[in-house]
Amino acid sequence: MPGRASEPTSGGTNSLIRQGAILVEEPAHVLEALGVSVEVIRPSPKPAPQPELTGDAKSIWESLSLEPVHVDKIAAESGLGYDAVLAALLKMELDGAVESLSGARYVRSSA
Repeated sequence: MPGRASEPTSGGTNSLIRQGAILVEEPAHVLEALGVSVEVIRPSPKPAPQPELTGDAKSIWESLSLEPVHVDKIAAESGLGYDAVLAALLKMELDGAVESLSGARYVRSSA
């Protein structure tokens, strides 16, 4: 529900729902509501090619994926010390192999 029924600020959205409004998350939803048949083709994500890595960076790469991984888990899975993992991740990020995210999480670069 977009807002409390008793709140005056919710009147517009609640009125739209009473009139049969539909949820639109992407352009295909508008076309479907208009009765236009569409087939949405989504490309499957291709894994990024593995960069040429050696030493610590190679074992860190094996701990990463396209899903965010916390630096503590990377350190545990790679068997490396926290400082070594952070130093290697910084170099890998500068080389474009990984991307850092908020919360000390990292992913393989999708580029």
